[in-house]
Amino acid sequence: MTCRQEILDIAAILTAARSPKTFTMQEVLGGLLAQGTVYAERTIRTHMTSSMCVNAPANHRTRYPDLRRIGRGLYEFA
Repeated sequence: MTCRQEILDIAAILTAARSPKTFTMQEVLGGLLAQGTVYAERTIRTHMTSSMCVNAPANHRTRYPDLRRIGRGLYEFA
């Protein structure tokens, strides 16, 4: 499974029963590490803050409109 897919899956689990449907970087990291992800913390952070975030600067060649940063370390699905 790709890092992106792991992030999307854990974010969906985190937001399933909450309102507003927001989640933090730390929650995603904690969830993925608890599940035994093969990806390094740095890789997960880079994916969330840059390549998966619609309102991040265009620093990566491949970008996905998956997440929106709404505050420091706080995200929602785009």
